[in-house]
Formats: sequence, structure tokens, C-alpha cells
Amino acid sequence: MKVVLLVLDSVGIGEASDAAAYGNMGSVTLQYSTEAVAKKTKED
Repeated sequence: MKVVLLVLDSVGIGEASDAAAYGNMGSVTLQYSTEAVAKKTKED
């Protein structure tokens, strides 16, 4: 049996309630990453 464990700590699935205080408004790293991969896949 093989196990793949992915820890997605701070992956950025949306902004926190204090995002404005840290300049992180609109942070959605996971969404941007998947869009970039999809765009790259289409280009290849």
C-alpha cells in the first residue's frame, strides 16, 4: 500500500478576515495556480 499525503498549509483558498491589514485582499493562490496550469497546458 502506498500513501500520498499532501499538506496544503497556507495554500490560499480565500482571503482571511484580516487580509486588508496585511495587503492580501483578493488572495486566492489555489485558484490562480490552477488557472496558470490550465493555461500552460493549453499552450503546449
